[in-house]
Amino acid sequence: MASENGESGGGSWKKNVDDIKKVFEFKEVLGT
Repeated sequence: MASENGESGGGSWKKNVDDIKKVFEFKEVLGT
């Protein structure tokens, strides 16, 4: 999976970071 992200270019890891941020925000909303 990591190799696929590397092949698809720089935008892939950035999307992954955005997804992680969304998950963290979602957890914060549930936590409060």
